[in-house]
Amino acid sequence: MASVPAQFDPRNIEGRLMRLLIVDDEYDKAGEISKVVSAAGLGVEVEHATTAASARRSLRQKGFDFLVIDLNLPDTLGASPTPRGGIEFFDMLLVDEKVELPIDVLFITALEDLLVDAKESIEKRGGTLCQFSNVNGEWKSVITGKLHLASQRSRRAEAMRPRADIAIVTALLKPELDAVLDLKYQWTDKRFPDDPSVVRHK
Repeated sequence: MASVPAQFDPRNIEGRLMRLLIVDDEYDKAGEISKVVSAAGLGVEVEHATTAASARRSLRQKGFDFLVIDLNLPDTLGASPTPRGGIEFFDMLLVDEKVELPIDVLFITALEDLLVDAKESIEKRGGTLCQFSNVNGEWKSVITGKLHLASQRSRRAEAMRPRADIAIVTALLKPELDAVLDLKYQWTDKRFPDDPSVVRHK
């Protein structure tokens, strides 16, 4: 068990907000997806990339918890989208050791004729496929559900790891630790899983 000041914000201890990257060359569709993410109320940071190349650069620079990838995706700026562009982009991520793979990946398309051909390929890669539609809102439920699950996974994983901005280590319980606990920081006890140590104080 360790002691931490009670006034610390738990969000600082448990880690950053979730980040989501939308990889889609259609701005209107990306905007609709962003609205659904915002409505989930999880405070998710959303970024948008319009090509496979720009998305890969973003993923190399920072980690994302969740990816939404358009199937019909162009490789670079000015290139034409290809029906398997999104899958080929994801395959590149799988072999790129400089990229931190996300917790979950959702492939999405507004083109109904791509759904059947892509379904098996995406499932083999551990992803999920949804049809984007302004009439059928099923894709909204899938994104919202996945975000809530990813949020719970992320928070639970962070809570399992001891994190702090400052660590104070003392060799002796008395008088060293007692002197630290006497400081006016409103110390409280925090227990970490699989940690047998116990700190007792007044």
